Amino acid sequence: MMFELPEYVNLARQLRATVTGKRVAAATLGNSPHKFVWYNKYICDMRPTPTDPDFSLGYFNSLVDECVRGERRSVKSLLTQDQLIPGLGSAIAQDILFKAKLHPRHAVDRLDPVQRKALYRAILGKVSEVTDAGGRNDELDLFGEPGGYPRIMDKSAVGGKCPDCGATIEKIQYLGGACYFCPSCQI
Repeated sequence: MMFELPEYVNLARQLRATVTGKRVAAATLGNSPHKFVWYNKYICDMRPTPTDPDFSLGYFNSLVDECVRGERRSVKSLLTQDQLIPGLGSAIAQDILFKAKLHPRHAVDRLDPVQRKALYRAILGKVSEVTDAGGRNDELDLFGEPGGYPRIMDKSAVGGKCPDCGATIEKIQYLGGACYFCPSCQI
């Protein structure tokens, strides 16, 4: 698994509550980077995350417009590739897309204004919901405790019924990973 924005927010809260005012006696920098970790990464030019006040509907629409002018992208790519929206990964993207009623392969350039707004609201709503629950239940916090958010669209959902319409949840391989979706709700 890989931490995403809600887990980082909760870890930061826990660290702030437990280490503020304490002194670090010694520290080391990792020397064999994991393939998903970039040590000493300069993040000055990082885009706003969904928890930042700058992540407004206007900003989101400009990001979508930027994607429309660039290479062809799907909504899953918008959420998970190139850190266009920092902190989002495939795990939370599955539930965001389900909430927005968008198929992972839905083309960004085919998003109408209503779908854009639904996707924006789904991003903010799901990030807030997962953060408020202490992260996903398949990730551990600073004290080794799992978060309280059970994912809706994950490997355990495949073959089960959609919680909204009752259709059978499906799985596809897309953009280097698995996607779980309702073939009836998500267009």
